[in-house]
This record gives sequence, structure tokens and C-alpha cells, in this order.
Amino acid sequence: MKILFYLVLVVLLSCNNSDFNSHENQKSLSAESVTPQKNKPTSISSNNYNENRKVIWNANIELQVDNVNQATSKITELAKTYKAFVSDMDMSTTTYKISNKIKLRVESASFNQIIPEIEKIAKFVRSVSISSNDVTEEYIDTESRLKTKKEVRERYIKILKNKTGKISEVLEAEEAIRKITEEIEAKEARLRYLSDQVKYSTIEVLLFETVEYQETPSVYKKTFLDKAKIGFENGWSMVTGIFILLINIWPFIIILFVVMVWKRKWLYKKLVK
Repeated sequence: MKILFYLVLVVLLSCNNSDFNSHENQKSLSAESVTPQKNKPTSISSNNYNENRKVIWNANIELQVDNVNQATSKITELAKTYKAFVSDMDMSTTTYKISNKIKLRVESASFNQIIPEIEKIAKFVRSVSISSNDVTEEYIDTESRLKTKKEVRERYIKILKNKTGKISEVLEAEEAIRKITEEIEAKEARLRYLSDQVKYSTIEVLLFETVEYQETPSVYKKTFLDKAKIGFENGWSMVTGIFILLINIWPFIIILFVVMVWKRKWLYKKLVK
């Protein structure tokens, strides 16, 4: 009996130790999971990117900078480094802010790398938003429809080549080929557009710097010299206009001159008589 009692006691102690160790392991794992991590630059995990899918990436970034012109030059240099290009730029100035909207087209392979570099230009990153549009289904569907339409067009062409029926039937076949060709061209254009959007991601960057408030300049008033210059130009335009008018009506001037000469001679002969 004593031996059996000791065996049961040993089993119970070993079970308690295993439960305690497992509890400690869970505590250590929980502590590791809540350990704070350092902030990282905005990026897209490469694990989420599948080369077999057709994904259109877009980003909108708003940055406050010390100098808009210098920041614009830096973005232009980044575009050269990452083989991107500026597709649109719009600079504006208000009474309290200078801003520049820049649209970049960058290869999707470099999309994840260029965004943190753009953020480094900022004194303050106001906002960064990244979105994606998976067009794989549309791309595959368009490719499939395009292939089908090309096959149908080839069948129509073969029928037309072997056609010996009425002229009306030939014209109907030609009209069907024309319509299918237009649909094929539209599908091809859509595929080219999707391929371009997938290959080159779009990044819209808004750069702005705050400036001291300045009142909007008053309406420009012309000086006396400006008015005199405009008056001289208007007068010269009138002179040239009259001269051109006289050139255009020269036949009437000659007729009028002949009539006046004839009338003068007629009056002279009448007075002499």
C-alpha cells in the first residue's frame, strides 16, 4: 500500500509541474506579443503581392515641407532614380499657403520603395493613403472575350471568301465583320489601358508650405505711358485699316473719279455755250 501511495504522489507532482511550466510559457509568449515595436515607414508587405494577379496601386500623400520648390526638385530626382515620370503638376499660391500637386507614374515593382523616400522629404506627414484595385477578373474576362470575337471574325472571313450567294448576303457578312472588328479594337484598347495601369502605379503628392499672410495685390492700373502706347497702337491700326479699305474699293474710286471728270467737262461746255 505504501508503495502504491508513493507512486500516486509522484504522478500528481509531475502533472502540477507540467501545468506550471505550460502556464509560464503562455505568460512569456503573451509578454512577447504585446511588446511595442518601433514605427516603420509606410510600406506594402511583399507577401500581399502576387505577380500572377493584376492589381492597380494608387497612393495619395500630403506633406508639409519647408520649401515647395526644393521639395519638388527632390521628387523629380526620386522619379529619375526609380524610373518614374511626372504626368501632371499644378502649383498654386494663396495668401497663406504655397502648394504643388504632383502626379507620379512609377513602375509597380518600385511602388513600395519610393513612398518611404517621398515621406523623408516632409517636415510633417499629414496623410498617406494607399489603395488597390484587383482587375484580374476583368482582365481575364476581356482576354477571353477578345479571343472568342477574333475566332468569330475568322469564321466570318472564311465564309465571305467562299460565299457565292446573293450580294445582300455578302454585304451582311461584311457588316458583321465590321462590327466585330470594332468590338475587338475596343477590347484591345481596354486591355492596353489595364496593362498600363497595372504596370505603372499612380502616386499623387500634395506639397505645401505655410507663409505669412499677405493681402491679395490690388487691381493693376495702367500708367499714362501705357495708355499713350495703347492709343498710338490703336491709331496706327485705324490708319492701316483705312488704307486696306481703300485698296479693297479701288474700282469704285476709279469709277467715281471718271464720273467727276466727265461731269466737270460737261458743266464747262454748258457754261461756254
